[in-house]
Amino acid sequence: MNIEKDFDKWSKVYDIFYSTAPKNDIFFYIDMCKKFGGPILELGTGTGRILLPISNAGYSITGLDISNGMLSKIKSKIKTNKNSYQKIELLKADMKDFKLDKRFELILIPARTLLLETNYEKQVMVLKNAAAHLTNSGRIIFDIYYPDKEMINCDPDEEFLLGVSDPQKDGSRYILTGKNRFDTVNQLNFSSQYIEKVNAHGESLNKAMLPVETRYLHFGQVVEMCKMANLKIDYAYGNFNYDPITETSDDMVFVCSKT
Repeated sequence: MNIEKDFDKWSKVYDIFYSTAPKNDIFFYIDMCKKFGGPILELGTGTGRILLPISNAGYSITGLDISNGMLSKIKSKIKTNKNSYQKIELLKADMKDFKLDKRFELILIPARTLLLETNYEKQVMVLKNAAAHLTNSGRIIFDIYYPDKEMINCDPDEEFLLGVSDPQKDGSRYILTGKNRFDTVNQLNFSSQYIEKVNAHGESLNKAMLPVETRYLHFGQVVEMCKMANLKIDYAYGNFNYDPITETSDDMVFVCSKT
């Protein structure tokens, strides 16, 4: 998997996919900015789904992404709404090995971005590199999905609904679906995400598939990885409403600081 090339392709439809997603993670990360302050760094900033609302809330923020396509989307949004956003700095770099002179009070790795690194060593590298860019009192906050047994043992041929977009001016809309194929030995998920455009009568106009490969993590592995990165977990939540992690959680959200 070539993350840079794959996400250049994803940048063209990224906002359509996330248009149907809940926004509670956005509100959570804004609350974290209020609690811990800046300067703020976001790793895997995408098209600005988290970064731009944080900026709009009055915070200066640096966004880092490996994809030129994603960064171009953010720049276009900033250009058309110059007065809506505070100071934003954008950087093209790999989250495993970027090097900045600046240190940050808050580093965010939202949207399950850590899992895009598909082996254990590279995931640890991300956390170690992020920790190296923290102030002594800083926090790293990241979220990943909870790999429950039902999920990882799902039927790989079953196509499930992710969402349906609001209608366009011509009545057309996008139907978003997916399939997951899990490799439980290597903890990999080979996901296929489908975007189908249908007209006002529900007739298919076109359908495309975009692949996403992630490496899921269990709670104990996250604890061990944080130790390897000289981080301690201050808080762990099972969603963006601050509830505890249980076997029915969809997410695992971690707030970490230096040891």
